[in-house]
Amino acid sequence: GGAGGGAGGGGGGGGGGAGAASEEAALLTSTPDGIFELLNTCPRFASGMRMVLTALRGEPEVPRGAVQSRWQEEASPTPPPGEARKAAPGPPPGSRGDDVWATAALGAGLLAAGAEVVYSEATERRRRARGERLPFPPRHLTATAWSVVISIDVLGSVSTDLFIPLVPIVVEELDTSAFAVAMSLAVGWVLRGVGDLGLGVAAERWGRVPVFVIGSLLYSTSAIACSVAPTAGWLILARAVQGFGEANSDISTAVMRDVIEDTSERVRMNSVRWCARSIALPAAILLGGVLGASVGWRNVFLLMALWGMLNLAGAFWVLPETRPPEASASALAAEERPFAAAAWQVFAVVKSTTSCACIWIFIFLFAGVYATLSTLPLAYEDFFGLHVVVVAALLSSVPIVGLLFPSVFLAALSGSVPPIETMKVGMSVQLLAVAFAFLFGLLARGQFLPPVVCVVATQLVVWLMVSALGLCVSPLETIFLEPLGHVAGLASGLVALAQTLIACALCLGAVVATERWEMTGMLWALGGVMVCCQLVFWGVLARTYEPRPS
Repeated sequence: GGAGGGAGGGGGGGGGGAGAASEEAALLTSTPDGIFELLNTCPRFASGMRMVLTALRGEPEVPRGAVQSRWQEEASPTPPPGEARKAAPGPPPGSRGDDVWATAALGAGLLAAGAEVVYSEATERRRRARGERLPFPPRHLTATAWSVVISIDVLGSVSTDLFIPLVPIVVEELDTSAFAVAMSLAVGWVLRGVGDLGLGVAAERWGRVPVFVIGSLLYSTSAIACSVAPTAGWLILARAVQGFGEANSDISTAVMRDVIEDTSERVRMNSVRWCARSIALPAAILLGGVLGASVGWRNVFLLMALWGMLNLAGAFWVLPETRPPEASASALAAEERPFAAAAWQVFAVVKSTTSCACIWIFIFLFAGVYATLSTLPLAYEDFFGLHVVVVAALLSSVPIVGLLFPSVFLAALSGSVPPIETMKVGMSVQLLAVAFAFLFGLLARGQFLPPVVCVVATQLVVWLMVSALGLCVSPLETIFLEPLGHVAGLASGLVALAQTLIACALCLGAVVATERWEMTGMLWALGGVMVCCQLVFWGVLARTYEPRPS
């Protein structure tokens, strides 16, 4: 994680002098290796994130080989004048990838996924030709089946967090630029958005289980290809396929809509799913850094592939098909006109004012999170000179405070509060965050706040904003899919696509505002996104939503 130390200009910890450096060096030499790796995990994530953002924004890159965190860099003794520091050792023999194995892994995955597509389409055509109706989905799933659904959902959410701590190591070992590795992340995000829509349409055509199988196949084999990638180009290609496969995680909400009719119970189960996500996110940051340092980044991708294979086995042998009969009855004879059927299904999602309002609230809620991740690491280091360890600790606290606690709270309610009332509580919390964002931004512009107070104020705004997300997202998913049971798979994919693409575009505005007006620009950009969310909720959704009769 040399990006934090190099690009930060030695801000937070560099002013301690030789005495502080010698004290830290003594601490490091007396710390057991396992504890040191644990403490150094969060800085790797922050530095990896910083390297990605710096590269994508076109700023000068940190020289290759500077892969230690700033803490390590400061603790390292400065070489005497005239003596060059030893070059970092090259990758161990056999650590380089092989294009033959990468080609074989990607080819096998694409062939297997293609075979599943052909089989699913042939099965669907035979069923329609015989005039068979789909059976009604089961009204409950076993605990094992639910664990498979949640595992698929979580894996798609944490893959990026597992990879980001590895970025500096990958840059050094592949002897490439930070921009190339950052592009592998960006391409994966874009292809996930494309996969959201494609797999959503496929879930309505072939069912939920075939989509889980196809996505898990693509994810697992592309993760193997990443693990043997010999160059950055191969890594980008494999990450693109992996991003497409990750999109199957967004179909998990459709399964919950298929199986659980009661809206209150569906809110509770969605909260359980978000509890799992909020625990997995910081855990992925921890595992990515520790495993990358101990077993190498390539083996981390192999572990991702193993997880994907377990999901594949669970989807194939454990999960029952949950696609409801309405999904086939309303498809405009899709065996003759599949594109017309897909267009009709998209229209069925967006024709409702309530559905459109839900989509835009999804976009604005997650745009705030993306803007925070895009601006906060650089702002804390550049504007306040915080040590990379402190920055990483503040970032790691966000999913715990903002997602875990609200999700546990909603799950404990057991569905006793209507979804729209829960959203009103969350939006009230967000309204408080809006007020603090504009107030603290104004005070920061006038330089009325000491640096420590400004950091605390900014973190308070972020905690409140993400807490509003944690309170709103489960009931919002329930409200959105409530009238869309016949196209739940497509609706889940469509909202994920819009959320990914438009929210990422909005967060670019936050990056520009931060670079131009520093902390004021960042806080006001977050406040502006939240104001848009407030307008859509109170002006549209709260007025138009009517619960379906039981």
